[in-house]
This record gives sequence, structure tokens and C-alpha cells, in this order.
Amino acid sequence: MEISPPWGSIPVEAYILQNWDTSSSTAPTDQLRHLVRLYIGAGYHDPLLPSPLLHLTEKLIFGGQIRPTGKFNHNLAALAYPFSKSGGDRAWSPTGQIGCIWLRTDYSAESEGAHESLLENVDLFNTLDDEDRLLDDEDLYDFGQEWQKVLDLMPELVVSTDASNWHSSLTLLTEAEDELDKAKAYLAGGDIQGAPVELIEGMRTVLPADKAGESVLQILRSKVHKTCVVNYILVEDSEALETQQLLLIFLDAHGRVVRSSRVPPDQAEQMGGF
Repeated sequence: MEISPPWGSIPVEAYILQNWDTSSSTAPTDQLRHLVRLYIGAGYHDPLLPSPLLHLTEKLIFGGQIRPTGKFNHNLAALAYPFSKSGGDRAWSPTGQIGCIWLRTDYSAESEGAHESLLENVDLFNTLDDEDRLLDDEDLYDFGQEWQKVLDLMPELVVSTDASNWHSSLTLLTEAEDELDKAKAYLAGGDIQGAPVELIEGMRTVLPADKAGESVLQILRSKVHKTCVVNYILVEDSEALETQQLLLIFLDAHGRVVRSSRVPPDQAEQMGGF
């Protein structure tokens, strides 16, 4: 099987190679899934760390192909399939910077007409920045309601390899969570000072006290959510086909859902570049 670029060039593949347990009796596909989810769980990986490919000999990797001649090679060949086959879909963005995708997960016989109807009045370029971000391949993405499986194939959707952005986001998230905690403490009667208190007192000049407090908490929760979000995806599942409302999902750096809602395609288009 020809692999281009050479398998292991993408950070998640390098991580798998580095952590692959050749002595494990676990099925290759199960070990793959476990390692990918550990990779996603970390949220950030340093792309400057040396690739394990540097330590593999030409007997293992040759001309972009992995030779299944031993247990280690066999496992690598088994691993290579899902990532290399989805490589065409991930090639349109720099590593770690895959933008929004439109993921079709329902390919039932009666779904084609509804699928075309969803696409009929939407400009994919405006919605996704690149029409190739419409993931519409039954062999790869027939997930049904389990849209999360796309992260097993493309963890780059959420995992960061940009140290500056990662650490900046952590700082902003810490500050946002601190403001929310202070607001809760003040509303509970604590002796708290700072911006959240000023916001609450300012809101009390225009709203009843109980509503002012809840309004400020909602503002600060939204700020935390916004800071958490690293990407969003549009899911075309069976409900989307029935209702013509895509599932809009905001994800954090660990692949967890921050918020989700149903939106019509034209509203999704308005979010393009968000």
C-alpha cells in the first residue's frame, strides 16, 4: 500500500509509532484507538520533538511503504490503513490546523435526496473555506450517530501543535474560570473584589438583583465556553436529513463537546471563518 506523505509524518502517527507496544496481545485496531484517544486527551503535542521515524530503519519504511514482514511491521501496516486512506481529506490544511468540516454520517438508501437538498442552497466554500472539507465517503464516515469516530481518524481537528496558541488559550481559560468562580462566590455572600463584582453591581442597576446575578453568570459561562472552543464541526446525521437542520458541535482541545445545537445550512454558512 503506497502512503503519501510517508506514514508517520503527521504528529498523531509519530505519537503512535513512539508509543506502540510491540509485545501487546491487544488487536492492532484496538491499540490504535487507545493511543489516538490518549493523544487527543493530552490536547497539545510539541511538533518539535524528534519523530520516531528517525529511529526506524529502511527495512521498516521504504519509499513511503511499510513492509508487513514481521509482527511490528504487520501492526504498522494495520495501523496505516485508516490514517492513510483519510489522508486526502486532511491534506487541505497545515498539520494541527484543520478547520471546520461538514461530516456526513448517514448513507441510508433514502438519504441521498435529503443530502442534496441540504447542499442545494449553501455555498460550501463560504461555509468551510474549502469544498474538500465536505467529508462524504461512505467507506470512511458511515458512523451513524457516532460522529465522534471522526476524531479517531482526524485528531488534528482538535489537538494543537502550536505552543504559543496553546499556552495563550490556557491562560485565557484560567482567567475566565477565575472570573466565574469569583462571581459565584460574591453572589453567595463572599467578600470578593474585582471585575466580576463590578459587572454584577452594574447589572443590578438595570435588572432585579436575582436576575442580574444569573445574567452575569451566563455571560461569564459563555466566556469560559468561548475560550474552551478550538474548533466546530457540522454533522449531517439522520436527524439532519429529516429536519434539514445540521448538528453544530463546538469542541475543546480534548475532543469534548462544549456546546451543540441544530442549525439550518444557511446559518452554518454565515459562520464561515468563525
